[in-house]
Amino acid sequence: MQSKIIYISGKLYKSEQQLAKEWDVSIRTVRTRVAEIKAEIKNGRYGEYAISEDGPKIVLVHYPTWVDYMTHRQKLKQKNLRKTVKPFDACKVAREIGLYDVV
Repeated sequence: MQSKIIYISGKLYKSEQQLAKEWDVSIRTVRTRVAEIKAEIKNGRYGEYAISEDGPKIVLVHYPTWVDYMTHRQKLKQKNLRKTVKPFDACKVAREIGLYDVV
């Protein structure tokens, strides 16, 4: 049986300002986390499209990546604990946070 996306609710990419407002954190905190996600891109956890930017003023973050990173951040920052974090699955995260529904 094949699954099909029946609808997408919400945006897959969010600006730094949107993330700051929705997560009730400062823009500085968001920018720090974006830098940390970029490091994880280099380490291979996230793909090249996790952060989309066109200069310093236009930065968009793939929302499932953001949620995953914020959920696992403490473990990812510790060498031994990061081994316990499952590989990133964008579809699973998006489904679990209600970005889309499947049948």
